[in-house]
Amino acid sequence: MMPHWYAYCCQPSNEVRGRRKNDHEKGCGRYNERGTNTPIDGISQKHQSRPCPECGKKQRLTPLNVIEPPIEVYTRRDEFSGRMVLRDNYQLLRKRWVQNYVQTMNRQREDIDSGGEDIDSE
Repeated sequence: MMPHWYAYCCQPSNEVRGRRKNDHEKGCGRYNERGTNTPIDGISQKHQSRPCPECGKKQRLTPLNVIEPPIEVYTRRDEFSGRMVLRDNYQLLRKRWVQNYVQTMNRQREDIDSGGEDIDSE
């Protein structure tokens, strides 16, 4: 299982170079998930998403455009030392949090696009 999980939004690119310059305007606003073996920290190798299921755009992933699970999701305080330690199933917890986040954001997007009632209006 991948140790690092991220959520990201399919957005238009601001890059002006590359082979497919027409693809830079693509970006449907759909949230997607991505698991990696190396962290997206801006220092290590560059990461690219899989093609978006709706528009086919491949997003470059940087620390500025990904959402990472909060640390409280996959850590706990050790009862003896008082230090924060990883939970035994931290990879699964990170993945579940990202999946739930992506589902929630896409559901909100669909409600807004369909002209349905806003979630906060209740």
